[in-house]
Amino acid sequence: MLSRDIAVNDRLAAALALGPPAVWSLHLLVCYFIVSWGGADNTTLRWLLTAVTLVALSIIGAVGIVAARHLRSRSGESDASLLLYRLALGFCVLFAIATIFTAFPVYALRDINGA
Repeated sequence: MLSRDIAVNDRLAAALALGPPAVWSLHLLVCYFIVSWGGADNTTLRWLLTAVTLVALSIIGAVGIVAARHLRSRSGESDASLLLYRLALGFCVLFAIATIFTAFPVYALRDINGA
């Protein structure tokens, strides 16, 4: 029974560690599709990109909260799980910054469509 719990915790830790890179990649893909679509005016594009960015940041933040809670409890966790939870927290910080940098040029530029 204990080995089954450890295996489940290891899987959860691995999923949490892979979550932020996956969310950032999906965010980047969706942002490129929105900008390449470009049929709307700049205000609409900025609102869409802001919404997508806020959703991505909230998911990354939720992953960070779950990883931090598992690190605090530490009951019955293997060393591999603890390492993956720490890695997940580091990835949350790194990919939250990457997500902000991905969306930043939209706000830095005055006119996306060149009109």
